[in-house]
Amino acid sequence: MSDKEKEIHPDYKITGGYLKEKDTWDTSNEANEWWSGLSNDEKQIIKDIPNFDASIFKEITGIDVN
Repeated sequence: MSDKEKEIHPDYKITGGYLKEKDTWDTSNEANEWWSGLSNDEKQIIKDIPNFDASIFKEITGIDVN
């Protein structure tokens, strides 16, 4: 934490930090890099998760698994 963050969130001493929110969080590039780094077997493991929904996965990550 920066000194300014410590000043804004003095309760960090009790909680051990604080939940930092990013204003502009674009995961599309990171998600694509992660997905492309998986083997076909690893991708299938993700798709085999109970209740996996490809449309929700695409909404969150931008990755079309179909």
